[in-house]
Amino acid sequence: MVPLASAPDTLALKAASLAVGLGAIALYFTLAPSLGKLKLPVGAYLVAILVMALSALAIPQGAPWLGLGAVLFVISDSVIAIDKFRGGVPFRGPIVWITYYVGQALMTLSLLTLLS
Repeated sequence: MVPLASAPDTLALKAASLAVGLGAIALYFTLAPSLGKLKLPVGAYLVAILVMALSALAIPQGAPWLGLGAVLFVISDSVIAIDKFRGGVPFRGPIVWITYYVGQALMTLSLLTLLS
């Protein structure tokens, strides 16, 4: 893996990573009042998918769609969490399915590209 600091377009990658990180923090604090005993498990899962997304963003060469796929996956899970714990996300179904499947497809295509 190429370290983020030495990657091409470092500023864009750092900005994307910062946005994803801040989004994760905002999501946790949005959900926290409704989590009760689930604060720790939800926080741990949030850290896990955040690490996955940041790792994907840190692989710039040979897999241009990997980071976007990971971010779409995080969006999908975030919409599910907001709907479950805060309630009432309009168009939840289409948003979740589109971001999930497009994200998975982009990550798979990137993996196939890296392996070829």
